[in-house]
Amino acid sequence: MHYKRLAVFFIIVLMLCGCTTSGEVEPASILSADSVQEDEADQDVVQEEEQPEAGVMRDTPEEVVAYTYYEQAVLDMENGEIVYCPDDYYHWITSAAGTKEMLLVMVDSINELENDHTLIAIYRDGNILDEDGEEQDFSKYMTQEIETFSGLTSSNLGYYLGKWYLQYRVWDRNRVYQYVYCYEQQEDGTFLKSQDTLCETIMELYDQGYSFCGREQDVFTCLNEQGLLLLWKGKEEAVLAAFEIDGTLCWEYPIDSSIRYIDGTDGRFVIGRAINDSLSDPEGTFYKYDYLIYDCAGTDTNSGPIEMKNSDGITIMGVYDGYVYYWYMERQGFNIDAYKVVRCCLDPLGEEELLYESVDGPGLDVNIMHGIDGFAVQGDFCYFVNFDDGSLWWCTCDLVDETHPLARLGLLDDYRGMFDMGEVSYENIDFLCPKCGTLIGTYYAEQICLSEEVVPHADVINQVLLGNPDYCAEEMSQYYADHDVIAELEAECDAGFHHVHAGDIYSVDFDGVTQYSFHKAGQEEELICLEVDYAVYEYSSGAAHGYTTISHYFFDLSDGSEITVGDIMGVSEEEFRTLAAEYTLADCQKDNSGYSYDENGYRNGNSLYDMVYEGTGFDSRMYFSEDGVVMEYEPYYLGGYAAGYIRVTIPYDELGLELVDIYGVKENR
Repeated sequence: MHYKRLAVFFIIVLMLCGCTTSGEVEPASILSADSVQEDEADQDVVQEEEQPEAGVMRDTPEEVVAYTYYEQAVLDMENGEIVYCPDDYYHWITSAAGTKEMLLVMVDSINELENDHTLIAIYRDGNILDEDGEEQDFSKYMTQEIETFSGLTSSNLGYYLGKWYLQYRVWDRNRVYQYVYCYEQQEDGTFLKSQDTLCETIMELYDQGYSFCGREQDVFTCLNEQGLLLLWKGKEEAVLAAFEIDGTLCWEYPIDSSIRYIDGTDGRFVIGRAINDSLSDPEGTFYKYDYLIYDCAGTDTNSGPIEMKNSDGITIMGVYDGYVYYWYMERQGFNIDAYKVVRCCLDPLGEEELLYESVDGPGLDVNIMHGIDGFAVQGDFCYFVNFDDGSLWWCTCDLVDETHPLARLGLLDDYRGMFDMGEVSYENIDFLCPKCGTLIGTYYAEQICLSEEVVPHADVINQVLLGNPDYCAEEMSQYYADHDVIAELEAECDAGFHHVHAGDIYSVDFDGVTQYSFHKAGQEEELICLEVDYAVYEYSSGAAHGYTTISHYFFDLSDGSEITVGDIMGVSEEEFRTLAAEYTLADCQKDNSGYSYDENGYRNGNSLYDMVYEGTGFDSRMYFSEDGVVMEYEPYYLGGYAAGYIRVTIPYDELGLELVDIYGVKENR
């Protein structure tokens, strides 16, 4: 089970900082980014070509399409259509760019320690040329792998004048190297990787210490609309600068030297995050920031940053067409966050305008920031990912209508029937020192109460689930009372201690309920069982990391009794132990990156096969899936902590079972 990461947000205090600047400015576009300055390029084919006249305002080329993406899908913002999704959960999207005919995406394989990235082309109209030059009809959204990379720290794709540009970083011995290449499709459908004038200019500017303004992928918005590269330098050389394609400097504009990051720009307004020395830690261990806004409208009347009102505690999502978009977060529970998405006009400076609100709920994946992820603006609408009516959707908000109505677009994942099977609630208790108010510990637990109208024998099953003391806030409160925790805290305060070991966390996340139907070899009667999943996270202050425990509960829906996976298998326990050892060894031999055993299944002379065989039984940790029964090995059992849970699937036919039906979708693991 893929444990839901804990979302941690730092509130940014915004104040106005003045500085005196001068210089004549012309328009440019873009959106965010920091970058690393040490670059070293591979020696690939270098192409020279005629470049268009730089610095001339022009319409965006018709073939360019505005795409937004988040880790599960890419959305075409011109028609609201989902045009690409990774083929399984263990891949996620890191960048995307393209035209009406073709989209290129970078997909990261997150289940491998090597952190492989694959560049993929998606043909949107399905017609390309085969090896003989004949037109070959492919199905809609056919995919083609172009290249695979290993060890990337980040990657970004952009499209400009018939080519896709890939920027990426690679760590090597505590240094970061920046690379920029372009890909151009050939008549036979293949892609030529090369470096043209634009690639060389970008890398040269990196070497000179420049970084792109705003989000890196939006540098190509500036290029397509204005033919300019907008960059910046911080610290002593603090400037905004616009360059032509060949690296010729068009204009330069001084900015505050305390700016450490450019959060957004639309080509005219640039918003930088500046260190506030009066609020930062004197020892430099943490910093407080202000947002400074520069108006690069091409006049000499703007001598410095302008004020942005109502900006305390915000996170900026971007600047589009003279508006800055940002969000506030309000914590409603340990894993329950509410978001307010707002915008503010910058010309003239206006008041904050609420666009919409979204709230996480118990049972939802906390890795997803509902209403925030995938945010982008195109024309009269903004786009974002949100959970609604049991499913995850791409959604829009109308920016022109004063009521800002919301609408659902494409469906991102299948309907989660588990929300029909019961009601998910949560309890949250923060334990504070009664004298100084320091947060000592947090208890958070999600719990499902199954519906008797939907689930057979729900009353019997609920007694088991709701009776678990680990998932009950009263039990935790009693633990604090029984162990005199409060008295000890008061004694520490009286002695002048500052509770340096405060911050314990005990979190129970509901991960899904799924109904399975099986045919068992030799039996005509169908077996129907229910699986309920929880993930328990524990952290003790001062520890190097927390620890996650996965819990699976299984029930026979013929009478509601609690069972194990082994109770329904069509093989003996001895046969199961052999299968578990064989499939685990095969998984290690296929890809042992997460195992602490070698490719032959040995560690310090000990056999992986023997360890699994001897330590496995019908009561082992395992769960059902679409493909078979999944063995689930805890961290440290077969590999290190960083490898997480190692999971090995044994097909149902090997276990004398045939899967008939599934209802309810558990969280992706």
